[in-house]
Amino acid sequence: EIPLRLVGSEMCIRDRYQKVHEAYQATYDDYQSTYEPFRESLPGEDAAPPSAETFYGATFCLAKALYQERILSGASRPLVRVLQMGTGGDRPHFKEAFYMLEDVSSKIGYRPPILAEITAANTDSFNADFKNDYNYFFGKFFFDYKQLDKALEHLKKVKEGSGDYPEALYLQGLSYLGAVQTEEQLLGAAPKALRAFQGAIVAGESEPGGNQEILQLGYLAMARVYYELGYYNVALYYYQKLPRNSSRNAEAMLETGWTYFLKNDYKRALGIFHMLNSPYYEKWFYPDVHILEATVYLNLCKLDESKIALASLQQRYLDKQGALKTFLEESAAKDPAETWTAVMSYYNGDGEGKTGLPREFVDAVMDDLSFFNVYKTVQTMQAERDALNANVGSLGEFGQQVLARVEEQLSLKISEGGLIVQQRLSDIDQELSTLDLQATQISFDIDSEEKRQLQERLKNRGAVEKAGPAAGTTLLIVADDWQPWPFEGEYWVDEVQNYRSNLRSQCVE
Repeated sequence: EIPLRLVGSEMCIRDRYQKVHEAYQATYDDYQSTYEPFRESLPGEDAAPPSAETFYGATFCLAKALYQERILSGASRPLVRVLQMGTGGDRPHFKEAFYMLEDVSSKIGYRPPILAEITAANTDSFNADFKNDYNYFFGKFFFDYKQLDKALEHLKKVKEGSGDYPEALYLQGLSYLGAVQTEEQLLGAAPKALRAFQGAIVAGESEPGGNQEILQLGYLAMARVYYELGYYNVALYYYQKLPRNSSRNAEAMLETGWTYFLKNDYKRALGIFHMLNSPYYEKWFYPDVHILEATVYLNLCKLDESKIALASLQQRYLDKQGALKTFLEESAAKDPAETWTAVMSYYNGDGEGKTGLPREFVDAVMDDLSFFNVYKTVQTMQAERDALNANVGSLGEFGQQVLARVEEQLSLKISEGGLIVQQRLSDIDQELSTLDLQATQISFDIDSEEKRQLQERLKNRGAVEKAGPAAGTTLLIVADDWQPWPFEGEYWVDEVQNYRSNLRSQCVE
């Protein structure tokens, strides 16, 4: 017999893995010999964890011991078992187990679908702070699984004043928009989403020092909604609120360029495109900039410049698409883990030589948020594995069991990462194919316009240039201490976002 004191808090604090595991195993063996035969005699009874007090305590203590040693993958399953057993007087560890699971989830991305069962627990007896944390966690959980109604149900329970209140409002806004498929649905969802985003911004501003993360996300979300609604000037107002040193600056600048393009403000649009072609933005994957440039130049009858923009697209991206297709074909026949390993080789500086995949496409994968989240998780889990490998001999059979669990979850996460890489590269391949078709169409239009311009000039020697397509304007007030300066082939960081074009239309009336 194992004394119950072995599963008490003192053993948890000491992190004595082996003795904790022995206590856990003893109570589990007792459960197997008593509860299992009884359960099997009841048709339709599911295999829920037993409710024996000793098993509950041992499971919690095992989870806490592993958690305190930062073996998070090993702690994840026993934590879920504890939480599945619910709340109540004989379940004193629900709150502590929840916060440990919350940390585990943030560090290693542990969010299996089975966590949804935990929401069946009665949390009425807990204080308001815990309820806010609990509802925000499961609001994010259901949002990630695209169960938007359940996500909203939990997110709306996060009260004002909670540390997660701004983030909860932001996720509410995204949830309102998540199911939008048509323009009519957008018109119905946009007001609710905008109110949620505006509330998130106000709540973020009220935090000490301001919640910069939620402010940037809120401004970007507001800009995108107004862009989709066609309120371009309002969209520009919110895009310009993102600071220049933001990690989202490049994305906001591309979308700003699109906004100027759609409102026919070619002077500002070309200035943005010129900026995005600078060395400061060369790591970002924005091939559509070249198509936009070519289109603007075509509309201004700057046909040579339009050809140069298309040539840049061809040289920088389209000529390398064949290597991308080859990599995708080879990856389809391999384990996703091999695709992950191939991309990871770029961190060592020898990836392109090994894989033949051009660096431009790898940069686009590494800029993807889903890839980054998996990469961060894999790094954490590899550190766990290495720590266990260094001490597995002193932990005996128990150490081997925990190590096997960590290896299993690490393998699954790497395979998930490989699938994300394949999907992102496939999206890039499709995008390039679409841009290739658009470039071909623009080339035809350039040829047609060249012929038309020549015919107009031959027919009318006194032809004058016309304004071209109706050009939009954007109000710009220049400070007294600013001075326009022609571009001389060098990019300066304090000038890079202030370029304007003064090109006039060369179209013949």
